[in-house]
Amino acid sequence: MDPQHIIDVCEANWDANKSDCNHFVKAVADALGVTLFNSGDNADAILDKLSSAAGWSVIPDRAQVETQASAGQFIIAGLRSTEFNPPRNNGHVVVVVAGDDSSHPGFPMAYWGSLGGIGQKDSSIRNSFIPGKDLDAVHYFGTSLSLDQLVRLPYDQFESVSLAVEELVSRLVKTLGSAPSAGTKQGNRFFFPNGVELIDLEVKVGSVDIHLKVAGPKAVLMK
Repeated sequence: MDPQHIIDVCEANWDANKSDCNHFVKAVADALGVTLFNSGDNADAILDKLSSAAGWSVIPDRAQVETQASAGQFIIAGLRSTEFNPPRNNGHVVVVVAGDDSSHPGFPMAYWGSLGGIGQKDSSIRNSFIPGKDLDAVHYFGTSLSLDQLVRLPYDQFESVSLAVEELVSRLVKTLGSAPSAGTKQGNRFFFPNGVELIDLEVKVGSVDIHLKVAGPKAVLMK
């Protein structure tokens, strides 16, 4: 997957989930078609599932984390509540993205929410876990997203995108089949005298973006 797409999805979901790390991670996962998590999963539950989930691998060191993130893997990092020093009431999870901390090379960039506060976006993971205390204990889990995963959208997103596409295509059909108006010839066949040769529909789900391209054969004005 294009690593920029993961960044775009993080950007699209950060503001609404910047005050809760597990909500943010689940929102990004949902937008990418990952169905591993349940709505009630907290950070500890997310990490427990990742540790044994099919298709997810432990990434043992930060150098490999950066390499895999740049290659387009979806990477979630975190610590359980009991793994902090000292232990906390809640665990913490982040989404790692492509990029490197220019001030501290070797530390990847990430997006996260923060329970009861405001998380950070496209920020060094050093700002999410305390160096020399918690950072070295962080777990990293990565997966390669397949095409099948990308098209398995959450129902609410699929419904809204589906309705938007349906409306767009409906308007297209109505426009192409409309009756002639003054100054035109045979309705919109004036623009496609030999019929429609191409209808190209592209749908981007993260930060929903729909492009529709319609083209006909070589233009020949009807006499």
